Amino acid sequence: MIQIATEYRYLTAVGLQLPDIITSGAWTSIDMWPTEDVTEAINILAEAIPETFPRQLSVSLENARGVHWVDPSGQSEKDQAAKLRDRANQLRQSCPAASRALRDVAQSLDSEAMRNVERAKWER
Repeated sequence: MIQIATEYRYLTAVGLQLPDIITSGAWTSIDMWPTEDVTEAINILAEAIPETFPRQLSVSLENARGVHWVDPSGQSEKDQAAKLRDRANQLRQSCPAASRALRDVAQSLDSEAMRNVERAKWER
C-alpha cells in the first residue's frame, strides 16, 4: 500500500486518513490498543511518513475519544491519563509512534482535568 501510494503521490493523503481508521474503537479497549497487526501498520506508516503520520495519529486518537462526561473534579481525566501513560510505557519499544500518541493524549487529558477543576471553582 505504501509503495502504491508513493508511486501515485498519495502518501500524504494516506498519512492523514489512515490514523482515523487505526484509532477507531481504540478507547473501548485502550489497554490492548494497538493490536499486533495495527502495531505493524503504525510502525510502517510512521517510518514512511514521519513528517505527518505521528502527529495525525495523536489527533485521531484524541478525537476517537468522542463525547464524554465532564468531571468537575478532573479525576476521570486523571485516571484515563494514567491508563494511557501505562500503555504508552508498554509500547515504548515495540511501537514508538503509538506510545507518543498515547502520551500526547494523556498530557491533553491532564490539561483538561485542570481546566475542569478551575471551571468548577468559578461556577460556584
